[in-house]
Amino acid sequence: MKITQLRLQNIRSYSDETIELPDGTVLVRGDNGAGKTTLLMSIFGGLFLSKIRNVGSNNFNLDDIVRRGAEGGEIELTFEVENVQYTVTWTIDTTGQNSAVITSPAFEEPKSGIRHVRSEVIDVVGMDEDSFSRSVYVQQGEVDRLFDDDARAELIDDLLGLDQIDRYRSRMKGARRIANRLVSENEQAVANHRETIEEQFDYDIEGYESELAEKQAAIVKTESELEEISSFLEELQDAKRDLESVIEDYDELETKLSDTKATREELLEDRATKQQDIEEAEAAIEEAEAEIENLQDRIEEKTNALVELETPATTDPIEINLGTESTAEKTLEAARDAVETAKVERQNRENGLEQAEEELTRLRDEREQLHEERDGIEELLSTIAEKIDDAETEVEVIEDELSEAVDDRNAATEEFLPDEHCPDSVTDDTLDLVESHKDELTEQKSNRSEELAAKEASLEAKEENIADAREDVEAAESGINEFEERIGEVESELSSARDELENDREQFQNDLNALAEELTTFGIDVTDDTLSTTIDDQIPEAKADIQKSIEEANNRVTELATRKQSLEEDREELESLDGLATCPKCDQTVDVDHLENELDEITTEITELETQLETAKQERDDHLAARDELDALRAEAIDLREFRTETVKVTANRAEELEDELETLQDELDEEQEVLIDAKSDFEETEAAVDDLETEIDELDGAIDALETCIEEGDAVVDAFDTVDQLRDRHEDRVDDLSDLQEECTDTKSDLERLETELNELSEQIETQQEGVTDAEANLDTAEDAIETANEQRKFVAEAVDAYDAIDDLESDIDSHQQDISHARDSIETLNKQIDAVEDGIEDLEEELGGTDIEETKANLEDVEERIDQREVTAEDLEETLQSLRSDRDVLENELERLQRFHDRLELAEEKREWAQDRADEFEKMMHVYQGAKSDLREQYLAYVNEYTNDIFSDIYKNSSYQQVRILDEGPDGTPYAIQLLRDDGTLEHPSNASGGERAIVNLALRAGIYKLIAEMRDGDSGRLPPFILDEPTTFLDEGLRCYNLDPFLGVLHADRHGRPSLALDLQEEFRPLFCDAFVTRLINRGTITHDQFGNDNRLTDDGFQAYLDKFDGYMGEELTHPHFEYRVSRRKAIRQQVILLRKAITGELDDYHALEVSR
Repeated sequence: MKITQLRLQNIRSYSDETIELPDGTVLVRGDNGAGKTTLLMSIFGGLFLSKIRNVGSNNFNLDDIVRRGAEGGEIELTFEVENVQYTVTWTIDTTGQNSAVITSPAFEEPKSGIRHVRSEVIDVVGMDEDSFSRSVYVQQGEVDRLFDDDARAELIDDLLGLDQIDRYRSRMKGARRIANRLVSENEQAVANHRETIEEQFDYDIEGYESELAEKQAAIVKTESELEEISSFLEELQDAKRDLESVIEDYDELETKLSDTKATREELLEDRATKQQDIEEAEAAIEEAEAEIENLQDRIEEKTNALVELETPATTDPIEINLGTESTAEKTLEAARDAVETAKVERQNRENGLEQAEEELTRLRDEREQLHEERDGIEELLSTIAEKIDDAETEVEVIEDELSEAVDDRNAATEEFLPDEHCPDSVTDDTLDLVESHKDELTEQKSNRSEELAAKEASLEAKEENIADAREDVEAAESGINEFEERIGEVESELSSARDELENDREQFQNDLNALAEELTTFGIDVTDDTLSTTIDDQIPEAKADIQKSIEEANNRVTELATRKQSLEEDREELESLDGLATCPKCDQTVDVDHLENELDEITTEITELETQLETAKQERDDHLAARDELDALRAEAIDLREFRTETVKVTANRAEELEDELETLQDELDEEQEVLIDAKSDFEETEAAVDDLETEIDELDGAIDALETCIEEGDAVVDAFDTVDQLRDRHEDRVDDLSDLQEECTDTKSDLERLETELNELSEQIETQQEGVTDAEANLDTAEDAIETANEQRKFVAEAVDAYDAIDDLESDIDSHQQDISHARDSIETLNKQIDAVEDGIEDLEEELGGTDIEETKANLEDVEERIDQREVTAEDLEETLQSLRSDRDVLENELERLQRFHDRLELAEEKREWAQDRADEFEKMMHVYQGAKSDLREQYLAYVNEYTNDIFSDIYKNSSYQQVRILDEGPDGTPYAIQLLRDDGTLEHPSNASGGERAIVNLALRAGIYKLIAEMRDGDSGRLPPFILDEPTTFLDEGLRCYNLDPFLGVLHADRHGRPSLALDLQEEFRPLFCDAFVTRLINRGTITHDQFGNDNRLTDDGFQAYLDKFDGYMGEELTHPHFEYRVSRRKAIRQQVILLRKAITGELDDYHALEVSR
């Protein structure tokens, strides 16, 4: 894998940056905070996106990597895998949802989504973020992680894939534990099932089957009796149904007869109704004919009225013809058109009248407006005259006030200004002297206020210090009590730990002696120091020798067996010869004697071979047993080593920790007692300082009050100058106003004369328009009369047309009544036939009812019902008996089924117990196989790691102190992957004794050696392996850190975080109140920085920031007396001196750190 390009937008210190990465090794250098780690972290994030937050030592929010002030950022990473280019674009949105896209020629289309993109990257690269961080990406601060014994073993096993074997072995151990638990559980289940069978069941399986047979016989007998009674009941029920049918048929015939008679009455009523309908229809026809004659008379009347009516004045005459319905409708249409024509003419004349009236109204309104305008102008003339008088008076008053104000100003100025600054005569320019003197007073007040604020802050701090000092005294006393209690507890725990350690060591030694005694059989001596060597070397070597003997024995057994089989085949061939055949050895024809001699020789040799074969097999079995015994002893030795590591050493470490803790507690108790003495002294000193500060504050308050009084007098003088200027401005304004009023008066008189002329012309136009309105009103009255006449014509014609419509309706009604009469007569004829048929049916039903004796039939039915009740009682008794027998049978069947189920469970539990025991044995064997495989692989891998690490170490380490790095499978103390350095004198040394730079080189060499092995382990897949990335690997090579052994990323007041220089941030806290806060307070008090120099986001504007910088350099150059060195230094130099003091206090060159204090 090759990374080719990285683009960052709004990521930490990068606003918009594109980096092209060349082939080969890339070195990134820069000062702290330059953004080196950001580049590497961005590569990590470009691959695995949001998952990088909690990998390894990382613990941050995604918002933290976005540039401050920006709402989002973007990382675009381009890399190649096997000459195929991939580009990942990761967008981080602090206010919304993050997104990611990956593009490549290998994809048909881009793929998006955080989860999908990360999944694609894992598929392409061949590792996830955890594997990437552990193998190829060494983050800042983790380069020396390999010096931690536990971390080193875990990390190397993980990188080389050996931890997977541990996981398999752990799974086997867990599986073995589960299998053993299953054995115990099933043994208990077998016992429980047997106990349940004995306690809960009355019979065995045969007994239950016998009881069931007896119950079944009783059930069959009862079912037979019940079946006989049921058959007799069915016969009785058939007889009952027959009798009920006869009674029911009789009732139905009576009902049918009653219904038939009712039907006859309904038919008679229908016939009478139809006859009445005929009579009513004939009467309606006569009424309709009379109404038609009346309507024809009305039409003739309307015709005569139309002839007599006059023609409308605004329309043409219409043709009147009401002789037929069609001519009447034509006449109606003409009458309607005449009405519409008259209405249109009226509308036209109304519009003319309206326009004439509107014009008249407009002229009158215009005249009224001119009258109002003339009145306004006359009133305005009067007002202007009054204003002119008032303005002349006001000008005189202002002149008097101005003279008086000038005198007051001069007097106040002479009183405010000191004699040396006051001129002989006060003028407008004297204001500059007044303001200058006022600024001097203000600056004096500001200085005193700043000094007062500092004193009050110091007083507040001192008062807090008093409380803190009091709390320190109480805390120190409480701490001393707690230390004394804790020392007692630790002493008790230490005694218990020592007893436990002695017992563990005794047990370990006993087990070791027993193991040594058993290993003596194999010629192996084992002690505490050689236990690991015995496990990893001596036992495997002895096992290898035994295995070699087993293989030799197998070869011997195979050789003897083959020889024996060959001889047996020869013997069979010879036995099959008849004395005339060919010898299988010499191919000659032999006789019987020679054949028997050959058979005797072969038989003798076979007997000897069988004896030798038995001896060889016994020897092979002995070797196999020895190998198994040796495997078991090695497993015991491994358990014993684990006991030493996990129990004995843990207990010993615990005892050492308790001893160290006891010693530390005693030292801390002594320190706490010294702290108590110092706290009491600080409390007394702080009280005295508070009294001094309160006196100084009172004096400053008095001086500030006096300055405020003088400043107020200066403000009054400035106000007097302003008053004079204002009065002068007012005088000039009023003179100008007076001139404007006089000009306005002349213009207004000219406007009044113009309006009088326009009013006379407008009155003549109004008289002419009034005559036009009168003519339009007369024309409108004529149009209204014409509309009334046309409407009356239309009304007469419409009434004639309505009469024709009524005649048509009446004639239709006559036709409808005649049809109703015809239908009614047909219905009457049909009803007569139906009545005859119903009367015949009534006679037939009466004859059928006369042949049945209904009382006798009912008596027979009661007798049958009584017999049925008796038999049903008997059947119910038998049914109860049968149900009881069946219930007893079901109980027995359930008990038998439960008994069989418990027997099945018992058999299943026994099978599970045997199966679980077999699995536990298999898991035990697999654990030994995994342990052996891991040891073999670790030995192979370590050979390569040692070779590659020393190749790199010899290239980059140019000193002669150490010649070689050795990585052991296990150290003398049992530490896995122990690291030792070979000195030039041949002695071995632990890396902790090396310098920081040398340890860093060893770490880098080991990291690089492991990376090279991982690359080779991938074989053909190495093209996907990411590059080896080291974040600040030379941290421990820094000159300052070599000198002072300080880590700039470890602090106390600030949490350790990736890339944060916590030590430097801790140091700046001391100078925040002394320099930063005091400097900002000065800028505000002196008006150097004002509210207007801040933007809406509460940040300084460019001008404000420049003003800040201009003052800051001078402020840091101001001198103060250093409290420790007792000579004057600048603030900038004081910071550097404090850094030196802090370094000496951390490294132990000074007993105490002397904090910087500034007093006024």
